[in-house]
Amino acid sequence: MQCPKCSSHTAVKCEIAYEQGKTTSTVRGSDGTSRDVTSLSAFAQRAAPPISGVGYTGGGMAVVGFIWVVLNDMSAMRGQDVTTYIGWIAIVFALLFIWRLLALPKYFRARTDWQNTWICGTCGHKFMV
Repeated sequence: MQCPKCSSHTAVKCEIAYEQGKTTSTVRGSDGTSRDVTSLSAFAQRAAPPISGVGYTGGGMAVVGFIWVVLNDMSAMRGQDVTTYIGWIAIVFALLFIWRLLALPKYFRARTDWQNTWICGTCGHKFMV
């Protein structure tokens, strides 16, 4: 594929550039445990996929957590019983569910766009075909 910016023929799909730039190695700790560590080249980081759908709800989760703390403190100050407390928690989870319904389509659109995006190996320009 030819890059529209520099006319180089080194452009590859972002999916391929990302996979080629990933390196996984096993690291052993001093206590005898081991774990796999994945590192990315700078080029692979530029070609990385969008954050997962859960990431799109991160702001919503923070808001819901803050609301839950405020409601928890308010109900404790008013001396509410347990059923009221459970009702507020249900409302908070319902709001989180609605937030996720609104956020996930954005992720799927971003993922589809990423799958159709190319990146130039010479100038780093990203473009869609």
